[in-house]
Parts: sequence; structure tokens; C-alpha cells
Amino acid sequence: MPLIDSFKRHLEKRLFSRRSIAAYSHVVSLLIQKSDRPPTAETVHDDIQSFLDQWAARAIGHDICMSTIRPALIELARFLGCGRLPTIPSAPRRDPVTHRQPLCEMQVGRCVDSLSEPWQTIALLISKAGLTTGDVLRLRTSDVMIRARTIRVRAQTRRGERSIPLPGCLCARLALALRDRARRHAEDCLKGHGWISIEDRKGAPRITREFADQFLFDSRVLTSMTPDLRYGRAHLSSVSFEAELRSVSGLVPIADCVTATDLRRAAIVHWLRMGAPEPVIRKRLGFVRRKSIEPYLADVKAQASTEPQEVLNLNALVARTTGMSVAVRGT
Repeated sequence: MPLIDSFKRHLEKRLFSRRSIAAYSHVVSLLIQKSDRPPTAETVHDDIQSFLDQWAARAIGHDICMSTIRPALIELARFLGCGRLPTIPSAPRRDPVTHRQPLCEMQVGRCVDSLSEPWQTIALLISKAGLTTGDVLRLRTSDVMIRARTIRVRAQTRRGERSIPLPGCLCARLALALRDRARRHAEDCLKGHGWISIEDRKGAPRITREFADQFLFDSRVLTSMTPDLRYGRAHLSSVSFEAELRSVSGLVPIADCVTATDLRRAAIVHWLRMGAPEPVIRKRLGFVRRKSIEPYLADVKAQASTEPQEVLNLNALVARTTGMSVAVRGT
């Protein structure tokens, strides 16, 4: 599409990264698809408002967030030469997801089995361990402890650092991923690459080539990772993962495309339906407030159980369904 190609060249001139160019171009292509016409300087404001209304109603953009949409639409207006750039709120409220039931285990399994590596392992970490896409993609090689069967999830906004049990079905996969990552890192170091910039516990930047600090799910393309143009490998992008999920969504008979949120939502609802203790699930997911888990409790109430589940021992249930080992009194 000529407009998309010109828009990409505009972003390249403004020194945007390749990841940002791909994400912003995807947003613009969605806008053109929904408006049925290429935007112009005269119509771009109306097209942007219509796009935002559809996004807020969850009729578009299942795989992108406002932190990506906002700069993309502003750059589009700048590219088209609008006299006034659009005013886009940083985080408008979206309608709650009420248009479909959580995915069942069979639907999740069909999606995951259709993915190729490393996307399949990423999807399994989301659907089996309950991690978010960001948690998985930001995993360092030192965060996965195969012998201890533990994954360390690093601290984020409103969520502290926590350790969660590693599901047994993922041990062999992650051990293979670690060996493959070590081989690529050794090859990079022989060529003078393999650098990465991280923050220490005090927040100060530190440049290193240690294997323990490398991303587990790394990009296959070397990029500049430090201010002095020393090259290394960033982690895979969430946009690429969501694109892979969209490519296999046809295998699941639901109205919309499958997203990473759907996989995680299905896992949490399954744990709750099977009777896993709510405090344990909240601790595993990093939910500080009980309000965070209420939408999933509502899903459990709305979802009719297709098979009777008899819970005899909560410790055995939690260990079987989630890999968690906890002490629960009265069982």
C-alpha cells in the first residue's frame, strides 16, 4: 500500500526503531481498513476519532494498547501535514470484555499446538504459569531455574518481584531454550557482540556481556543495545507474538481473534473452577488487591461447568493444576 510505505519512510527519517515502525504501521493499516479510505489531511481527525471509538468498544485493536496507538496516530497526522495535531487521551477507558466466554482447555490447546517455536513455549508459559506477555518476554536466562523448578518474575509497576513454580511440562522445553540461547550468545561474543544494558538494584545502568543477564526469548536480529553502539539482542516483541496468535485464530471457533490475554484468562478461570485457593492464585499472579481477581470470579460464576469436579485435597489439586505447592489447613 503506497500510503503505508510512505509512512514507514517518514518514520525512518525521524529515527524510529524498526520495532516502532512495525507497530505504528500496523495501527495505520487497521485505521485504513476500518475507514475504507486512505486518510487525508482533511479527514484524518474524523478517521482517528472513529478509530478510537471502535477501539474503546473493543471492535478493533485486540493486540495493541493505547501506548502504541497514541504516538502512531499523532505521527500519522504529522505525516499528512495537519495544521493541528489530534488530541488523544493517554489511556481512555475500554468497555469490559463481556462478548464471549473464556476459552476452554481444548481451544487453548489447539491454539498452542498450532504455534511454532519459540512462540509455542511463550504461549505455554502464559496459559500454564499464568504469566503476562511482558513477564515472559522480559525473562532473563538467570530467571529460569530448572533444577529448582522455579521462575523468577522481576518487579514491575504495582507488582513486586516474585518466584513461581515452573510447570513440569515446561522443564524440558525451557532447558532446550537455554541451551539454544547459550549457543547464540557464544557466537555473538566471538564476533564482538552480545552486549546488553541493564539496571542494578539501585537503578544505575550497567553494560555487560554476562550470559545470565541475556534475554531468554531474544530477537534474531542484532541491535544497538548501548549508547556507544555496542550490539546485542533485545527480547522478542509482543506485537510479533500477537500476530502469531492471530494467524492461528481460525482454528478456534469464536467471534474474535485469540489474544495473549485470552490464554491467561482461561488459565485463571480454570484454576478457580478447579477449586485452587484464591489467596494462592493472587500471590502467584502478583495481584495486590482482591479487586483484581473479581472479573475472573465473575467468569467462573457465569460459566456453567460441563463436567462435575470433585475436590478432595486442595494441596493435591493446586499441585496438579498449577504446579503450586502450598499448605492449606483443613484438607
